Amino acid sequence: MSIKIHNKEYTTVAERIAQFRLDYPDYSLESEILANAEAVIVKSLIKNEAGRVLATGHAEEVRGSTNINKTSALENCETSAWGRALAALNYGGDQVASANEVSDAIIQQNVAEAVDRLIRHNNAVRDNFESIAAVKNALANGEWDFAAECMREMDDDTRMALGVASTKGGIFTLAETKLFQSQDYKDATSRYFEGK
Repeated sequence: MSIKIHNKEYTTVAERIAQFRLDYPDYSLESEILANAEAVIVKSLIKNEAGRVLATGHAEEVRGSTNINKTSALENCETSAWGRALAALNYGGDQVASANEVSDAIIQQNVAEAVDRLIRHNNAVRDNFESIAAVKNALANGEWDFAAECMREMDDDTRMALGVASTKGGIFTLAETKLFQSQDYKDATSRYFEGK
């Protein structure tokens, strides 16, 4: 059974190993740890019964880069190396990467994007703290025109960076976000642009 990710079929390493063991019960699947520090690197070898190397696979993981790598980076790395060695021996269909590797890569990409978004947000807060405080105060007092003016004086990139939900570390509360979506605030924004 394969797993579909981004419209491509990937098999799990467990499936590759199971089929390999059925087909070649006398072959070996061996691993060699090349690095075991912050970066973990594993080389896996598939040998026939005579000890001849038929395929190799390498993998690298960074400790702490994902939840699994906080506790099991070596094991995770070895699994990836096995999957790549098996793919080199034509176990895995059309894809060299296993379902495990692809899902890990997607998670790492999403984490990196979330961290970048939060860094941009925090920098925008730091650089515009007085304006943000003025916006928050204006919203609390129903001073829609002043809130709109303060927001519109920030550039588009800054406003985009500040658009992080409060549940994800954003500076504006859920109540303030609802006020930005209110008709009073929208009307004030329109008036501000008409006055420019």
